[in-house]
Amino acid sequence: MPRKVAIERIDGIEHPKVPLGATHEGWEVLHPTEGERYFLFKDNGAIFRSSRVVRVLGETFQTRNSVYSLRVIEEME
Repeated sequence: MPRKVAIERIDGIEHPKVPLGATHEGWEVLHPTEGERYFLFKDNGAIFRSSRVVRVLGETFQTRNSVYSLRVIEEME
């Protein structure tokens, strides 16, 4: 089920476009899944795409370059 979430980059290598503390809010169709890229459809029409997810642990997920915390805002039924 789609859900509206906020993700925050909490760790990872230095990146000029996505600094630590950067947050993104939008709708996800699929939860973070190991081996898959994570997509977040933002309200302004942009799409956030991560590199492949290498680990999911509770409300955090790790990609090759970053670690993100995830907070659910709204769930569709």
